[in-house]
Amino acid sequence: MKQILILLGKARSGKDTIADFLVKEFGFKKFVFSSILEEELIKQGKKVSKENMVLLGDELRKKFGMNFIAVKLLEKVSDEQKIVFVGARSVEEVELIKQKFPQLKLILITAEKEKRFERRNELDSNSLEKFSERDKIDAEKKGMNKLFELADFKLENNSSLDDLLQKTSDLMYNIFK
Repeated sequence: MKQILILLGKARSGKDTIADFLVKEFGFKKFVFSSILEEELIKQGKKVSKENMVLLGDELRKKFGMNFIAVKLLEKVSDEQKIVFVGARSVEEVELIKQKFPQLKLILITAEKEKRFERRNELDSNSLEKFSERDKIDAEKKGMNKLFELADFKLENNSSLDDLLQKTSDLMYNIFK
């Protein structure tokens, strides 16, 4: 039986950390939505930055539809039995993947804004205000709040890494008994 997951959450909530853990401990293959944008920016000779990825993503979605990134990502998927998708931004993206994989489970990872800001990397803004602005843009332009409401499961990530990985293991055993 195929095991298909999409990890949802705001920036720096822990999606990649969980996905990497699922790859290492549970044998999942990881597919990241933003990798499509990264590849396109490189192809265009542009700097890979959060700002450029957001602009390109908005442009592509406007031109080709809200599920365009998912269309491109699905082209990379072959016959894997365990797949974890990371970072869907719209309901349309999830609906497209669910058409191909009806057994899909959505997991929402939540974390307090301050915790997420502490976890930022060199691509993220150094200002809490600008960092938080991204959440607002994602909610308004891409409908992420509606997307989060579709989640089958929720993991809170406000504690330690060990706690998060334990919660993830427990959830995997509950989902795929």
